[in-house]
Amino acid sequence: MPKRLLKVKRIYALGNYQNIEFTDEISELDTNALPPDSAFKLFLLQILGMEKMINKYLAIRGRIAENTPEDAIAELDKIRLEVLTDLKDVFPTEVTHTITVEKGD
Repeated sequence: MPKRLLKVKRIYALGNYQNIEFTDEISELDTNALPPDSAFKLFLLQILGMEKMINKYLAIRGRIAENTPEDAIAELDKIRLEVLTDLKDVFPTEVTHTITVEKGD
C-alpha cells in the first residue's frame, strides 16, 4: 500500500520582524483507499484551516492590543479555558490522557 504525506507550512509576517508559523501534517494516507482528487481536497482543507487560524489569531491579538498586560493575560486565560472545555467535551471518555481545566491565576 503506497502511503502519502500531506504537509503544509505557512509563515505569516506580522511586521517588525515578527513571524508566526503554522504547520499541518497528515501522514500515512493510504493512497489506494482514496479517490484520486481526495488528496487535493485534504490539502486545500489544510490551507483553509491555516488561513482561518491566522485570522482568528489576528482577531484575538487585535482584541487585546489596547489592554494592559494583566487584562490581556486574563482575556487569553478566558479563551484558553473555553478551548480546553471544548476539547474536553469532544474527547472520548476512554482516552488514556486527560485534560484538566483549571482557571488561571
